[in-house]
Amino acid sequence: MNTSDRIIGLVRDVVLSALDPDMNDVSDEEELLLSGLLDSMAVISITSELERRFQIEIQAMDITIENFESISAIAHYLYGQIND
Repeated sequence: MNTSDRIIGLVRDVVLSALDPDMNDVSDEEELLLSGLLDSMAVISITSELERRFQIEIQAMDITIENFESISAIAHYLYGQIND
C-alpha cells in the first residue's frame, strides 16, 4: 500500500467516525458538506483528529469546501501538507 492509499484510508476512518453510524457506505468522492452529511461541528472534530493523527496543523483558511468536499479531497489536501 502506497502513501496515498494509507492517507485516504486514514481519512476515511476519521470521516466515517464523525458520521451517523448508519452512514458507513460513503464513497471517497461523495459530497460531504453541501449534501449535509457533515456539519460545522463534524468538520471541527475531523480537523482535530486529522491534526492529531498526521501531526500537522490545519490552518483555518485551509478549511474550505474545496479541501473538505469529499474524502478524496481531504486526502489530497493532506498529501500536499505532508509533502511540503
